[in-house]
Amino acid sequence: MTGIGRGDAQLFSDILAGAKALGPELSAIRRDIHAYPEVGFQEQRTAALIASKLAEFGIDYLSGVAETGVVATLEGSEPGWTVLLRADMDALPIAEETGLMFASTESEVEQLQTGRPRLYSVPQPARQ
Repeated sequence: MTGIGRGDAQLFSDILAGAKALGPELSAIRRDIHAYPEVGFQEQRTAALIASKLAEFGIDYLSGVAETGVVATLEGSEPGWTVLLRADMDALPIAEETGLMFASTESEVEQLQTGRPRLYSVPQPARQ
C-alpha cells in the first residue's frame, strides 16, 4: 500500500465531512430498522427500505439476492482502492428489554397470541 499524498488528505477530509453530514439520516435509518426487526429470510421491509434509499442516492443495486439480500456497487470516477462492506439485516429472536425509544414495535399482546418473542435487532460487524 502506498502512502497518502497531500491531495489525498483533502479528499479524505471531504469524505469525512460528507459522512458526518449523512450521520443524522443514517442514524434514523438504523433506528427504523431496529424498531421493525425481521428474522432471517423474512427481511422484506428492511430490504425494501435499503433498496429505496439506494435508489434515492442514485446507486444501482440488485435485490432479491439469496431471497431478501440487497447488493450495491459504488464506483468512483478514477481507478483506486476497492472496499467490500457486508452487513447483516436480520434480527435475533430474543426479547428486547432496552427501553430505547426506537425499540422493537412487536407488542406484548402479539407475543402472547403468537407465542413468538419480540425481536431485537443487533448491528453485527462484518466477519473476515
